[in-house]
Amino acid sequence: MIARTIPNPPLPLVLRSVSDIELMLSRAREVRNLPRSGIKISFELREQEAKRFEDSVRAFVLACGCGEGAGAALLIWLAGGFYCWRLWSLGANTLSVAAGAATAFALGLIGAFLVKIIAIRVAQWRFQRAARALLKAVRATPS
Repeated sequence: MIARTIPNPPLPLVLRSVSDIELMLSRAREVRNLPRSGIKISFELREQEAKRFEDSVRAFVLACGCGEGAGAALLIWLAGGFYCWRLWSLGANTLSVAAGAATAFALGLIGAFLVKIIAIRVAQWRFQRAARALLKAVRATPS
């Protein structure tokens, strides 16, 4: 007999209890698939804490790392261009300059990809930190 796995229930769009926050924290990768509008908190909490958490969820959902990756690629390509110009001005042959340009281009693409992944991961860490802070605040609030 084939064992069936029961799919996880969908993440809530409106947080009604501490267990909803804990569920989101335990399934952080799935939080990225929430709607771009984010989530709402419907239980008693200070407005500032609720807003901070909603903003962190929205930032995590919207995080793509494109700007950071493009900036990294641009910096690497500028440094590579400067390096190729220096090679050319020092009298290096055309093949060396072309190899330097190709290397700079490849490093720029690799650097952009790595920085993009790091930016998404940082957004996830910020979300998790905000979720833990919210849990701590909720548990400290007298019922």
